[in-house]
Amino acid sequence: MYCGQLFAVAPSEYPAAPPPQAPPNYSGPAGTPPPKALFVVSPFRSALSALEAGKIIRVIVTLLLRIESVFALLIGVYVVVQTLKLGFSLPTTGTIGSILAAILLGAAFFAICQILLYRAASVSRLCESPFTVIPILSILFRGTGEIYATLLATAGIAGCVFTWSSGLSPDQLVSPFMPPLEIPTENTFLLGLFFLIVSVLAAFGVLILFYFLAEAAIVIVDIAKNIRSLVKASGASQS
Repeated sequence: MYCGQLFAVAPSEYPAAPPPQAPPNYSGPAGTPPPKALFVVSPFRSALSALEAGKIIRVIVTLLLRIESVFALLIGVYVVVQTLKLGFSLPTTGTIGSILAAILLGAAFFAICQILLYRAASVSRLCESPFTVIPILSILFRGTGEIYATLLATAGIAGCVFTWSSGLSPDQLVSPFMPPLEIPTENTFLLGLFFLIVSVLAAFGVLILFYFLAEAAIVIVDIAKNIRSLVKASGASQS
């Protein structure tokens, strides 16, 4: 007759909750137990564990990318000054074209600075993984492709604007920074258009290539993880 009814239970009769356990103080790759090496003092063990887990490498790469962003701004200032210096040694139309090209190149190097800072943040946000370097390389491949594509596309646009506004060959604009080009025409409009098309196509090709390398690195990581899971599964089934 009392089936299903509730009964009061004294608080002392409840089972005591187990005390919380602190996570193990180890920052190595996921799924890897902490190494127990004899005669290794604690500071070296902590440093090597952090290096193995990728923390130190991520911090160093992040710092280097941020330093490179500052150098990108300095190089951009140098390129803009050299372009303006070249422009003031040309006729009036060449000066106008050089000023426009200098503005475009300055914007390109500012964009490169932003790319480096963004990729530095991407590296710093990486989580712990059994693989330390490959995810970082994937991010660096993407950043390298974006930087080269930005430089090539901007150089094409700046050279085209310079040629159309000054009536001069883009060789005079890029000669301080790269070997002279051999463009198979002397028509001003076709010179600028040819230089623009070739530069944009080269920028797109470089971007595709480096993004492919970045995705290939991630695929290698996925294949390695799947193989590791299959090996563990087969070992568990055999045992």
